[in-house]
Amino acid sequence: MRILFVTPELPNGLHRIRALNLVRGLSQRHEIDLVSLAHRTPSPEAVEVVRPYCRRIDWVLQPRWRSLAQSALGLFRSAPLEAAYERSPVLARLLRERLAERSYDLLYIKRLRMAQYGLAVDGLPRVLDLTDSMTRFYEQSWRRAPWPAKVLFWEEWRKHRGYEARVAQRFERCVIASQADLDYLQCNSGLRNIEVVPNAVDTEFFRPQPDTEEPATFVLSGLMDKLVNIDAALYLCGEIWPRVRVRVPGARLRLVGPNPSPAVRALDGQPGVEVVGYAADLRDELARATAVLVPLRMGTGTKNKILQSLAMARPVVTTSAGNEGLGAISGQHLLVADSAESFAAAILRLHADPAWRTALGAAGQDWVVDRYGIPAILEQLECVLQDVIGRPDRAVSGAAM
Repeated sequence: MRILFVTPELPNGLHRIRALNLVRGLSQRHEIDLVSLAHRTPSPEAVEVVRPYCRRIDWVLQPRWRSLAQSALGLFRSAPLEAAYERSPVLARLLRERLAERSYDLLYIKRLRMAQYGLAVDGLPRVLDLTDSMTRFYEQSWRRAPWPAKVLFWEEWRKHRGYEARVAQRFERCVIASQADLDYLQCNSGLRNIEVVPNAVDTEFFRPQPDTEEPATFVLSGLMDKLVNIDAALYLCGEIWPRVRVRVPGARLRLVGPNPSPAVRALDGQPGVEVVGYAADLRDELARATAVLVPLRMGTGTKNKILQSLAMARPVVTTSAGNEGLGAISGQHLLVADSAESFAAAILRLHADPAWRTALGAAGQDWVVDRYGIPAILEQLECVLQDVIGRPDRAVSGAAM
């Protein structure tokens, strides 16, 4: 197939992991032309990450100030601010040019906020990769967010309630990473053109590194300017970690991830806590961990941080929210604990039993390679794409936007 793949920002291994893994996998059988919106000029290194997988790469540079101004104006419109932020007449024109120049078999749009670029395309099968239900995400977020972010998140939730279903139903097919999100959309919006395709993990890149574990060293990783990870870090340091330190005074907790918020930075220097920030190679941080801690109290989709840790055979302690969409069995693939007391107890149990945590890590690795490795996920996606383009009532050609 010839696939025109549209993303917000170039796919990368930090924040656009799903897009990168899908492009990498699809390129083994198909020809990918990538079009992205960028808010600053991509570095040569960023382009090289995806170049091996794409026949052609194009991006449109839109200054962040312009996107922010569009979002401000979007306060008075029905579409979500996210969609206003990504609106670019230049990108729309570029897509029209690509579709006029070449015949494609499929248009693949990544994320709801980019769906606007697929709505005017006729005669070409279109797949919208929602990844997460944004209505569900903002419904959770506004309830837990601090002021004044709570007001902004409530506004996005209000707008997404109508927009998500209205836009998604216009695509031939939608895919989403989590069964919980699919159930939510079908129950609340009646969507039926939607299937689950979970996040994948590159098990060749994220693989065990023997003899690198450091004693009593625990890691929480993620984008540390995102509400879900900020909340997890505050919960971990405020309610869970002190219980661990009482029993293991020398225990170390490393908070790893770019752009730590002021609230996260303020945790640095608490007993046993170090805010590492950006790590050039996340694998080094995961490899040293006695266990990886993921105490999420909200969130949608499947969690890349858990998939990566399990792929490296690191034992994971998470919550039901963290395990949502994964379907891991607590005590067999990882540990699930939903109170501060039980979470701390799970950490202490892993610390005290090296043989058990090694066995748990190995079992988690086997499970994640089999279920969430790129080949397994691409097989699911291939079934969706082949079904979409195989519809006899669809014309397999490009069209003006």
